[in-house]
Amino acid sequence: MRTRHIAAVAALLLGSASAQAQPVSVDYTVSGSAGNWFLNFTLRNNFSSPGDMGVYWFGVRTPSATVSASPGSWLSNGGWTTSSGSGTTYQNSWKTDKTTSLLPGQSLTGFTAQSFALAAPTSVQWFAYAFSNGLAESNGVYDVGDNFNGLTYNPGFESSSLGSMPEVNVQTLVNEQPPVTTTPEPSTYALMASGLAVLSYLNRRRRATV
Repeated sequence: MRTRHIAAVAALLLGSASAQAQPVSVDYTVSGSAGNWFLNFTLRNNFSSPGDMGVYWFGVRTPSATVSASPGSWLSNGGWTTSSGSGTTYQNSWKTDKTTSLLPGQSLTGFTAQSFALAAPTSVQWFAYAFSNGLAESNGVYDVGDNFNGLTYNPGFESSSLGSMPEVNVQTLVNEQPPVTTTPEPSTYALMASGLAVLSYLNRRRRATV
């Protein structure tokens, strides 16, 4: 009996963990320099079921519409406001045909947007839509319930991702000139004394001549 209780609790915990898994996830890397950053996004389809639920539309929120690269069959699709979600306006989005969507277990990189800000963004909001083409009747819909538009065949998701910032190369400038000191060195005193002695000698010689 006790073994059954332990097994039941374990199954419940595993079920909760799987239910909380995010169906779609996004991360990105940053390259470039201040005022000219390139954000390269990687899109992942984490669906384990339904098996034919493919991600076909993806977008990010940045200060302006600056798509600079698109992967494979994906094309820039302009901006989009998720009216049935958070109402956020995403300036950049990419879309592909539903027959070439990103299938469960797959990931795709190369969604690149440009940012002209002085500081690279450390976090970016995103949205994604998945679609079921109904190939698998038994698992052709999404019914977990954490999608924002409630459609089981065309669920949409919103979240934000943290960026991987570039390493900052700190250059150490080496001054080849000796450091300037306010107190003269002994050699400087000796040179100055020699100069004064020469001037004094010349001055006495001129007076003697006169």
